[in-house]
Amino acid sequence: MKAADVPFIPWAEFESRLKWRQGEHLLVIGRTGQGKTTLLSRLLPRRKHVVLFATKAYDPTLAREFPDFHIVDEFPKKPAHDRIMLWPKVSGSLRELAARQADVFSDALDRIFTDRGWCVAIDETHYMTSELGLGQELALYQHQARSSGISVVSGVQRPAHVPVITYGSATHAFIGRQNEPADLKRLSQLGGVDAKAAAEIVATLPKHDWLYLDNSGHAEPVRTRLDMR
Repeated sequence: MKAADVPFIPWAEFESRLKWRQGEHLLVIGRTGQGKTTLLSRLLPRRKHVVLFATKAYDPTLAREFPDFHIVDEFPKKPAHDRIMLWPKVSGSLRELAARQADVFSDALDRIFTDRGWCVAIDETHYMTSELGLGQELALYQHQARSSGISVVSGVQRPAHVPVITYGSATHAFIGRQNEPADLKRLSQLGGVDAKAAAEIVATLPKHDWLYLDNSGHAEPVRTRLDMR
């Protein structure tokens, strides 16, 4: 794979080609302003049952991009909605917020694994693994969720912040512009693609372009772009 050989496909055409099956994991790497949340808003409607883990204390973008999601403070024992935004709230300190997020998210992961068939979307994987201490739980999900028919969508800002298991287990990867040497080196963990060529491509991508990689090798790499709202 050479940078010059990777075709650009408009989003509408790319979207019609994309084959993302339930149980397949998906990785989205994009810095602030890249359009990561907008990309998720276009991808998640493909799944019938979705739980979006919202990690920021305040984030008006999520409510705007996912207006049909039912916002809950903790994952219900008997979910009455197919589109859930799990958004723990607390009026205390930052430490209290993080402690409650860790408890609520950990409990939700257990419940979802038992229910099966969900798509778990995490807007900031690095925050959940490093700051909330849920790295082991998410690693287990990457290993075990596929066999339970659960898709995991991992959003992160930098490749160097993505746990290695996330690369190996993701069938689909969307990568925005990256320039840091450590980030480009981490792309070598991707399977089924020419990682060196992938690093060269993402280093020169326009701001809102994405490099799409099918790590199973069933589809050729392409570039695409979303219309930002």
